[in-house]
Amino acid sequence: MAGLGQPTPADGNPPLEQELQRQRRNTMAMPGVRKLKAFERNNAQNWAVDAVSGGEGPGRILQSRADMSRRQIDLLDIPQEEKDALLEYGRTYLKAEDYARDVRVKSTKFDNPDYQLSGGTNYREFTISRPPEAAYRGAKKLG
Repeated sequence: MAGLGQPTPADGNPPLEQELQRQRRNTMAMPGVRKLKAFERNNAQNWAVDAVSGGEGPGRILQSRADMSRRQIDLLDIPQEEKDALLEYGRTYLKAEDYARDVRVKSTKFDNPDYQLSGGTNYREFTISRPPEAAYRGAKKLG
């Protein structure tokens, strides 16, 4: 997960990027979060992302880990509104990850149907060429 000042999954989508940055700043500036121990404060956003990402699908974690992260957030000594804001940040972060995954998948050089096998799988064609015959004769003289 990206920290403050680091690239985020929403790079390339300015509205989503701005929303993610805004939520990141706001959650870390909340009074209850600022009073947390350093360990809890540093992990609160990670727990929020994990708590909402349990289940099936790409980029999702095991449900048991999501439940454990949800419990960590429930144990934080902060008001419920701040816990909800952390979870909303987690949902926004997952939207950004989904966006980034879609962009990476759709923007390959070989996504053109001309470069796909019948099943829709991308492939590349390599051309192997021999050096000219003169290169062989030159190599034989040196050897």
